[in-house]
Amino acid sequence: KFYGAELHSKEILIFMEFCGDQCTLEKLCMDQSGLPEQQVRDYTKSLLIAVEALHDRKIMHGDIKGANIFLKIIDPKHPENVVLKLGDFGCSIKFKDPIDSIHSNVKTTGFR
Repeated sequence: KFYGAELHSKEILIFMEFCGDQCTLEKLCMDQSGLPEQQVRDYTKSLLIAVEALHDRKIMHGDIKGANIFLKIIDPKHPENVVLKLGDFGCSIKFKDPIDSIHSNVKTTGFR
């Protein structure tokens, strides 16, 4: 969740929701020998909904990877119930024109 931003000299400070223990999808996958198929389906659906919401607002994240997908526990009594949160918008861009070239704006070095 975005709370606000401040411009200081040549820096932009972005204030966003804190996701607790900083559990990421990358960490979860490294800690386990794999994820159950239904969990993969649920996480994929949540991630696609998040990406669709960004694209509807003409925003490209630019660095989607396991380390930038946070798992926030909804109820501490049931730690298995989590919400995926897409974070680290440092490489994101907002398109002024929907025809802007996506290929020239890819930020993750592995996909250039």
